[in-house]
Amino acid sequence: MDNQKLLAWIVLGIFLNGCGMTDRWTRRETVTAAAAATCGIIGGNVSGWVNHHNGHPLNEGKAIPAGFFGSALLCGGLAYLLTPEPPPPPTATTTTTSSTASTETETGSATSSSTTATSSSRA
Repeated sequence: MDNQKLLAWIVLGIFLNGCGMTDRWTRRETVTAAAAATCGIIGGNVSGWVNHHNGHPLNEGKAIPAGFFGSALLCGGLAYLLTPEPPPPPTATTTTTSSTASTETETGSATSSSTTATSSSRA
């Protein structure tokens, strides 16, 4: 197996291993990772393209990682700061309180209907 295939298998293994870790991430961490990856890819491509077509003395091998990491840090940092934390979950109310209130309501309505029936039979 040549070096490029070995490198591809290593990168694939690291990528798939990282996917298993994201199940416990918060919304803020997920948005930050997505923004950093997206901006990093775009920044690396733009940096390499601009460097190649403008004749800058920095070669593409140095410009692409600089653009990738610079834009990933910028977009990831902004996404982290601008994504609000989710509100805390509502506190669970006890079901005994609501069932007691519904029982009292049902008992009260039954009492009032029997009182109405008794009143109408006297009249």
